[in-house]
Amino acid sequence: MKSAKDNLFVSTKNRYPIASRIEYSENVGALRVNNLTNAIESFGFKTKSAKVQNNDVDIWVYDKNRSLVLVSEVTNWQITNSFDRSRINSILQNLNKYPCEKLIVVSFNQNIQKHKTFLNPRWHIMEIGFMTQPPDYYQVFRENWTDKSKCMKPDSKEVHKHLRAKIETLFKEIKLI
Repeated sequence: MKSAKDNLFVSTKNRYPIASRIEYSENVGALRVNNLTNAIESFGFKTKSAKVQNNDVDIWVYDKNRSLVLVSEVTNWQITNSFDRSRINSILQNLNKYPCEKLIVVSFNQNIQKHKTFLNPRWHIMEIGFMTQPPDYYQVFRENWTDKSKCMKPDSKEVHKHLRAKIETLFKEIKLI
């Protein structure tokens, strides 16, 4: 991952800490997926994760018997972003391939419109409550776009503890632990 300091691109038009919006999206997406898989694995599960922005789920979770118990789609979006019909259909198609619990991870509940399919008892939506940024990206946002940085946190031990607690609560609720 390139450092924002090494490849700084401060533009009021693009408003990203590095020049490539695609690279930025891949970096922050991969960060959230990595943090979630680490939190899940801390409870003894095995995980497999896909390359960010693929045509399948982002995370597969397996129990001790190597049985698939959960699949997840993961986002790390700003509070102003939301799922459009195309993205909802893509999520449905990806998650419906698997006969297990389904999890959609969002930064904010505002990101996802309540869709009747998401009300299925095997579908779970987990709100993180903030976007996670690599620390140098967060610093660029804080220095240049204070309004955006208010909904962000830099990747840290505090963020990892928060994600682990969210996973623990959900996994207890759906009786995985």
